[in-house]
Amino acid sequence: MYRIIAPPHRKVDASGRQQAKNGRSRSDQPGPIKISMISTMRQKFGPITISIIIGVIAFVFIFFGVFSPKSTRGLHEGSVAGVVNGESIGIPEFNRELNRRMEFFKAIGGGKISEAQLKMFHIKESVFQELAQRKLLIQEADRQGMLPSDEEIRDKIRAIEAFRDKSGRFDPLVYKQVLEANRYTPASFEKTVRDDLMAQQWAEYFKARIRVSDEELKREFFETEDQRSVKYVLMTHGGTPGSTTQPTPEKMEEIRKANLVLADKILPLMGDDKAADAKVNSMIASSGLTVKTTALFSKQNRFIPGVGEAPEVLKDAFADQSPIDMKSGGKAKKYVSGNWVLVAVLSETKKPDLSKLDTAQAKLRGQVAARKERMFFESWMKKLTERAKIEKNPSVVSDGEEGKDAG
Repeated sequence: MYRIIAPPHRKVDASGRQQAKNGRSRSDQPGPIKISMISTMRQKFGPITISIIIGVIAFVFIFFGVFSPKSTRGLHEGSVAGVVNGESIGIPEFNRELNRRMEFFKAIGGGKISEAQLKMFHIKESVFQELAQRKLLIQEADRQGMLPSDEEIRDKIRAIEAFRDKSGRFDPLVYKQVLEANRYTPASFEKTVRDDLMAQQWAEYFKARIRVSDEELKREFFETEDQRSVKYVLMTHGGTPGSTTQPTPEKMEEIRKANLVLADKILPLMGDDKAADAKVNSMIASSGLTVKTTALFSKQNRFIPGVGEAPEVLKDAFADQSPIDMKSGGKAKKYVSGNWVLVAVLSETKKPDLSKLDTAQAKLRGQVAARKERMFFESWMKKLTERAKIEKNPSVVSDGEEGKDAG
């Protein structure tokens, strides 16, 4: 997240319009780049890698030339976070991305992030990997002649409404003031636009190479529309739900043994009807537990709603002769993981309705295409990375040590 501030000597009223010192409306003056403007940019530019949305900017666009991705070459060894095929990733660039990532984690972590959390999430390493991947994509785009032209970048920036004057024309002064008001300079803003356009071209490159057959559509339909739900009682080995403290290993082992005993008592009572639910609930009420039913899920679900990752339950639920389907001679079954004990029985089976296949084709085609594009990109990126020479500066990138010269 980033702050949006108004230009000097101006303020923004509740409606978002600027007011001059004398209080009169100045709709013809440049305003701050608002969140809605960034959203508009996202719509215009297509898929945007989060780490490159907010770049640092130097005022070079329109009148001072356009940033060249090769201009970072030749940096002094001590000023880099790493090198990708001879091209440097500077420490200021690395630290800007690191700061953004840390702001994200602070936002979801109550405003704080500790050194231990930095290490646990491998934040520095992931930032470096992302920057290295971006560098590889730019290098490959350059090699294949896919880099956006200066004209394309100019056209994209001219199309942004925040940079226009009252008459609707692009105004270089407005452009400069709006960027300065938001603590940006145009070179890196222009670099962001270049990278966004390049990302869009890569997305089109992979999309153009994907084909979805009728057989793949039919298979996707059956896999997504063939669904199950299960009734279950889940007994965890941790502390009381909502508690901020965790039991000691000895206490967890004690809880685990108690859960196994309780599961054995539940097994013969567990069924797929309400009468069975009532019997089980009566027995486990003092433990703070209750019989629950999952939402419908398909084979494609890695996690079972309300339970989490439980591959054995998933396997049994979709087996041709399901051992937990009481309607076909099955019964409740006990499942044990390192963190919980689960007693489950099949609750509902929903088979695909072929009459809905035609109306679902557009959605299914999008799902299959998106998955194939992702797999294609990951495979392609892996090969590109394996061929590359990537060196990192451990004193900067290591998650055990803070980066230096934060920018």
